[in-house]
Amino acid sequence: MTIFKWLCSKRAMALAAAGAVALGVGMVATPNEAAAQCAIVNTSDDPDTTVGTFGELRDATTNPDGDNVAVDCTDSITSGDIQTDAVTTNEIADGTITSDDLGTDSVTANELANNAVDTDAIQDGAVTTDKIADDAVTWGKLSPGVRDRVNENQEGVAIALALQNPDLVGNETFGMSVNWGGFESSNALGIAATGVLGHDLFGGGDRLAIAGGVGFGLDKDTVGGRVGAQVTW
Repeated sequence: MTIFKWLCSKRAMALAAAGAVALGVGMVATPNEAAAQCAIVNTSDDPDTTVGTFGELRDATTNPDGDNVAVDCTDSITSGDIQTDAVTTNEIADGTITSDDLGTDSVTANELANNAVDTDAIQDGAVTTDKIADDAVTWGKLSPGVRDRVNENQEGVAIALALQNPDLVGNETFGMSVNWGGFESSNALGIAATGVLGHDLFGGGDRLAIAGGVGFGLDKDTVGGRVGAQVTW
């Protein structure tokens, strides 16, 4: 161990212009780093630690008293390498988005408010339930005269259905019929008759007959009638 310490002390230091220091055998000093293949670690009460090229303590041997430890230090990263490759605070700051940038490019509340449709416009274009009720045509809103005319027309349809002519067959010369007719809520009664006026009036065994009837509405006292003629052969 004494010989090891003597060898290290013979080539104990190398200095660089930037202040880097290399201690131990094979020392090299550059502006950014200090290198030494051999270093001494003093484990006395006031310890000083000398670190080699990469600052990693490996292959340590100690004497029986435990006063000194000799190590080979060859594979770590120097402080100069860390400073060279590190991302600095300035680089982070240059790439960040600041609150000023957000404020410049963002859409403000005033722009949204200016383009919005205001409440008055919505209310002016809205169709209210009152307007729907006013525009709707209901049976209750019709005048009594109009409602009476509608009922009379329905009763007239019922009268027409009740005016069915009787059928005459063979030598029959006259016939009558009584019928009932209904349409929607209207009802009517009808009386119809058919009579033969003559035979062979046009030659060839023809028969001429006339028919007619009258009907009465049961709700509005509506009266209707019909008359007609027929030639058969």
